[in-house]
Amino acid sequence: SVIQENGEKFSKTGYMIRFDEAAEKIGADTVRYLYAGGPVANDVRFGFGLGDEARRKLLSYWNIYTFFETYARIDKPNFEGYTPDKSAMTVTDKWLLARTNDFIAKATAQMDDYKAYNLVKEFEIFTDDISNWYIRTNRRRFWKTGDEKDKMIAYWTLFKALEACTKVMAPILPFMTESIWQNLVRRVLPTAELSVHLSDWPEALEGFEDDGIIAKTAFARDIIATAMRLRNEHQLKVRQPLAKLFVCSDADLKVFEKNILDELNIKAIEYIDDVNVLNDSYLTVNFKVAGAVLKQNVNKMKQALEAASAEKMAEYTAKAKAGEAVLVEGFDEAYDPSIFTVMSKTKAGIVSAECGEGTVIALDVVLTDELIKEGAVRDIIRQCQLIRKEAGYEVEQRVVMAIASADEFTVNCVKESVDHMAAELLADAVLVGETIEADLTKTVAIGDKEVTISVKKA
Repeated sequence: SVIQENGEKFSKTGYMIRFDEAAEKIGADTVRYLYAGGPVANDVRFGFGLGDEARRKLLSYWNIYTFFETYARIDKPNFEGYTPDKSAMTVTDKWLLARTNDFIAKATAQMDDYKAYNLVKEFEIFTDDISNWYIRTNRRRFWKTGDEKDKMIAYWTLFKALEACTKVMAPILPFMTESIWQNLVRRVLPTAELSVHLSDWPEALEGFEDDGIIAKTAFARDIIATAMRLRNEHQLKVRQPLAKLFVCSDADLKVFEKNILDELNIKAIEYIDDVNVLNDSYLTVNFKVAGAVLKQNVNKMKQALEAASAEKMAEYTAKAKAGEAVLVEGFDEAYDPSIFTVMSKTKAGIVSAECGEGTVIALDVVLTDELIKEGAVRDIIRQCQLIRKEAGYEVEQRVVMAIASADEFTVNCVKESVDHMAAELLADAVLVGETIEADLTKTVAIGDKEVTISVKKA
């Protein structure tokens, strides 16, 4: 039976929701999605709050379509007779195609078993994977110019995932899938059936079986999530570049290096065999033994060790580890290593965390002037992109940007990066400290500094 979202029963004389009202307010597809997503053994909860939640989940799918359509409108890809060059595919292309086959297999099994509610779960996981991994890591390939072959592979890969999703979900979302079919599928594949409801159930793509790439990708994403958590814990926003990520793991991450570095905005990965290389050793006084040897000088030794420079401490610990007598500054004689304890602490500027079984990652969080400068430029580019959007420009619209600030450091950052910024912003020019007849001007905060950004069509 169908009950209210709070668990109470509907009533003909009390509170009820008429189908016409529900279809009008949240859409017929959303109503179908809510029903299909409810396990048949339980009561189906229904209400406008749950409807809004379902619409948000469907929006994830719709946003994949709008992302594709936004760029396809400009490039007009056509897949009639097209066969991609598999050797030119990226690791994320191969992953998405293997993941699409995985989704088709799971969807087929659930539908054969009459378990539409499990299919809904698989659909939500799959669309989240496409949005939060494939599109996130490949966005640039859809708008950069120059490498048309690579761009076509990216379009085709995303299309195959979207096409499978659309065919699989057609019985549950007849209107939304038909809209996507007409506006996207039939444009890029003119010989496609007249309607999604006349098309066949999707079959696995040949040559893209899972060779372990799905599990490897999941591991790479775990590393990214753990490193992101470390960034957040230490208030290091993603637009601030960092120098190095250390990884201590048996897994081979070489093929994912670029994705990991891009996602985390880090310059380099260093693979280490032993987490101890991230630690500094130091000596403390072993009071149990030292009292009898040093007598009244125990505290003097404690203070001498605490005051030792990093170089001196490295020298002391090397001697102690080798079992040699240690001569500490301020003392006339060298003492047997038994009066000391060798301790270990994480190096300054390094933060680490465990990531799954047997893997440790660490970030070098020391910010050089060069890294701070690069972070400021990234922040300014982000604000410029938001202002472009707010001005209502099309994605492909070329512009002129003007940037001004009373802060000398910020102005110098921009001056050194005008070519890079122009390429990122589709700008014919990035002017520093000049005024233009702008379509929109805004003053924004970059760190604790104010920056004024103006934009006009080129």
